[in-house]
Amino acid sequence: MHRKEAAAWHNLTLQYGLIDAWKLDSFRKMTQKAYTYDNGRAGKGSAVSRIDKFLVSQELEIRGGRIESAPSMRRILDHSPLIMTIWGQSPAPPTPSHFFDLSFLKEEESRSALLMAWEGTEPLPSLDLEWAGWLGAAMDKVLKCSTRLSKEKRKAKGTPDSELYNIKSA
Repeated sequence: MHRKEAAAWHNLTLQYGLIDAWKLDSFRKMTQKAYTYDNGRAGKGSAVSRIDKFLVSQELEIRGGRIESAPSMRRILDHSPLIMTIWGQSPAPPTPSHFFDLSFLKEEESRSALLMAWEGTEPLPSLDLEWAGWLGAAMDKVLKCSTRLSKEKRKAKGTPDSELYNIKSA
């Protein structure tokens, strides 16, 4: 991670009072694997790091939960995503903000739209303190783009939201 980007993430965590769930005793580690990226090489060519993180608020830190590395998804990703369960959390029907449709990464048009949303039209910040705001805004734009693409995909397939999320009408 570049120094400016690392400083931006650090400032974001300070600004919102967040901490990495992996470092908390209140979150039980379900796997011994301490990293999420593995280039699959052995010896000197090996590279491993923990690129996926859950940043949680103090409220969630108190509730606690469990965190684990998902099994490797080598055909799709070069890393093992993290899975987090928060104690006392009741399951809710999924919404577009709860998942990211991996098929968007296979479709050139969708991939381009997401990349354009991430890059945006704003120039990159020149001051370290501005990076946290830039990253937050970029993530919001990607989420909105992903939600829009999901709606367009459902509309094209003619799938109503109630069927997509297994919502039963009363």
